[in-house]
Amino acid sequence: NAYTFSSATGAGSYVGSRVCAFDRNAMLAGAAASSVCFSALGAADGTHFAALPADFEGSISPPANETEFILNGDWFSLNNPPYSLQLRRFHPDFVTPANSTYTDGFGGAFDSFAQMPFDNTVIGSCGDGGGQCVPQPGTTRKLDTLSMRPMYRLAYRNLGANRETLVFTESIDPVGSAVAGIQLIEIRNPTTNPPVIYTNVAFNPDTTNRWMGGAATDKLGNIGIGYSVSSSTLSPGIRLAGRLRNDIKNSIRGEINVQSGSGSQTSTAQRWGDYSTMQIDPSDDCTFWYTQEYIVNTASADWASRIFGFKFNNCQ
Repeated sequence: NAYTFSSATGAGSYVGSRVCAFDRNAMLAGAAASSVCFSALGAADGTHFAALPADFEGSISPPANETEFILNGDWFSLNNPPYSLQLRRFHPDFVTPANSTYTDGFGGAFDSFAQMPFDNTVIGSCGDGGGQCVPQPGTTRKLDTLSMRPMYRLAYRNLGANRETLVFTESIDPVGSAVAGIQLIEIRNPTTNPPVIYTNVAFNPDTTNRWMGGAATDKLGNIGIGYSVSSSTLSPGIRLAGRLRNDIKNSIRGEINVQSGSGSQTSTAQRWGDYSTMQIDPSDDCTFWYTQEYIVNTASADWASRIFGFKFNNCQ
């Protein structure tokens, strides 16, 4: 019964994360909304960055007394591999704020797990350094991938039969490659200790860069993925991919090109699509809606947006 958001803190330099919850029931009733916040997270040791609250979807509500899930990267591990992610459970108490908690739910600070695929052959995009590395035709300007950050959304779904899932993507490079790819991670049963990483796969099948992804799960457990694509010979465009619920573990099905780009972004800012999103239509709980940008004409900022709807044949 809360609306949750996260933000970075610091004036000119990153000093930590902030996570807040607002009283949803009070807001819907038109009453003053109380809030509970945990601030300066990671300020002491720099471990906590890019906090991402879970976003509920589906027709089955979470189990009674379920807490909010917050996923974040471990900044310390980015400089001291192997890389890891941290998963916490946020319980805001709007009646007695001092009773609010931001822990793993088992008496510890957080659950930690490796964010690499099982073969441990990827690093953060842009040669593990983030920043601008995605090329475009006809310009020396390169685009930013927001490397190694959990990308919006962290999609939560209760599939019933004691199966809850969290799905998200990141931008990565396979070791030995300068081409950005999409990493898809599916966490099953996030309330267990430790959570189960069921799907952990890097999708980087050729020399085209894939980044700025978004993912969601339909009512059957199929996963849809959308993302940007670009290369030195391919203008920034949009593609879709995904996996069926019974597909071979750690596999992604062949992609579909849904919007070809026809220009390059020459802006000195070089940021790109912060962020895209994949959502499920509540009318059937099967149809995915994906929103992403592309470039129409080569210019400093000639962005355009496209919204696509699709679904898997097995979901009706």
